[in-house]
Amino acid sequence: MKIGRNERCPCGSGKKYKHCHLNREEKSPITEGQVRGMASKHSIQSECLHPDAGKDNCRGKVINAHTVSKSSTLRQVARNGHVYHYKPDINALFENGGKLSCVSVGVKQASTFPGFCAKHDKEMFAPVEDAPFESNEEHTFLLAYRALTKEIYAKKSSKALIPEMREFDRGRSVFQQAGLQKFIDLYNQGVDLGLRDLRYHKKIYDEAFRAGKFSASRYLVLQFDEIPNIVFSGAIFPEY
Repeated sequence: MKIGRNERCPCGSGKKYKHCHLNREEKSPITEGQVRGMASKHSIQSECLHPDAGKDNCRGKVINAHTVSKSSTLRQVARNGHVYHYKPDINALFENGGKLSCVSVGVKQASTFPGFCAKHDKEMFAPVEDAPFESNEEHTFLLAYRALTKEIYAKKSSKALIPEMREFDRGRSVFQQAGLQKFIDLYNQGVDLGLRDLRYHKKIYDEAFRAGKFSASRYLVLQFDEIPNIVFSGAIFPEY
């Protein structure tokens, strides 16, 4: 079905078709190589997520901070200084038919994200990196803070990919284009809402950290009789 050049584009943008998705159904579909290229070029600006981050307070470059403690945790499950982890890499997904694959990496590279400058990563997380973990308010707070900032970085990465995703409708019918763009609109809305919630919680955590009031959070620690085979870090926000 053809749409007139001056009619509204069915993608929901509100623009006239000639200014929005003119003849996109006649363009060549995105190839596997182009998808790989988009992913390899994709990056977001690294920033220090410390509560007092800023050009006057940060020192050194933003480094790959560990979401799981390297000294007290990763080394405990490592074999010859290496651990296995799932690598959500676009090239690996193509090569494995869309399945996540496990790869062996050194503990220095495992479970990291560019979330803190060298100074703040060292200072803020020294209690859980330079000493054994203890079941206390400060240690559990710091682990939660690191998981929270990792989720913020992940959501910002998802947000940065959305403009690239909008190109995936090339070569499809007008109504397939409209469906895909609508899906991306809803996905974008979900990412924005997720970022809003994460930043709301981070503000609360920042205030507690500055005041040194770690007792504002609640925690539950489960102790195992032996070292587990799997360690991980993440954050969710229950609604009920």
